[in-house]
Amino acid sequence: MSEILTASEKRIVQLEATLPDMDLDTRDLAMGLLRRFRAGRLTGRDWAQIKAMTRRPRKAAVVEPWSLYAISDGSAVKLGMAKDVIKRRDALQTAHPYSIEIVWQLPLSSRSEAAAMERKLHRYCRAHHIRGEWFTTACIPMLAAFKPKGKQR
Repeated sequence: MSEILTASEKRIVQLEATLPDMDLDTRDLAMGLLRRFRAGRLTGRDWAQIKAMTRRPRKAAVVEPWSLYAISDGSAVKLGMAKDVIKRRDALQTAHPYSIEIVWQLPLSSRSEAAAMERKLHRYCRAHHIRGEWFTTACIPMLAAFKPKGKQR
């Protein structure tokens, strides 16, 4: 019959399992905590130490690159952002009756940077705005001059 362990008991099992990987000072501290646990004399401060010693390290945040893009069918241009511009083009193509192609792409370091730059790009091309993220093809030559850092003129 399998036992159901409480959260505290799971921490004790986890602490015991990590003993071989600990340095000597940390192992001595852990052994003292385990002795007090078995004697039923753990304090709140002891539990805090056990929690700190058995806490899983946080995973480092993964920052994935994103890109701004311009996709055109020859009569209009969609200005947007995507993690994978080719997949985005393919997704747009399924709902678009004419062949579309990527006419411009600007790689950026993160989604948040891409979102900020997309807003700037839309303001930069606002004179050619049609609807939503769609612009006239007259904005295509402007894309080469778009400066992602700093103010636009």
